[in-house]
Amino acid sequence: MDYIAIFFTGRYINIALDINGGTCTASDELTPCDRAIDGRDNPDDSAWFTERGEDGHWIQIDFTTSGMVETVDILQHCSHFDKTKSITMEFSDDSSRTVIS
Repeated sequence: MDYIAIFFTGRYINIALDINGGTCTASDELTPCDRAIDGRDNPDDSAWFTERGEDGHWIQIDFTTSGMVETVDILQHCSHFDKTKSITMEFSDDSSRTVIS
């Protein structure tokens, strides 16, 4: 996940950014998971990668503020072998939503 935005008073704010209090943890960090929430979309120096060939990896993003999430942008690696097959978003109220299946 590279970009999570909340709409406040007419502008988008990426609340996942570390300067806005966003933090992350991950099941595996071939590269640090904070690269997934840094607001950049260059996979050469700004992407979260896990070990290839294993299913079940996850990333958790924690926010210091609450609000209505209007947009979640998920950027995928373009390799056939590394393509994400399923993404389920889970929320603090125990609800969830599968966005790619």
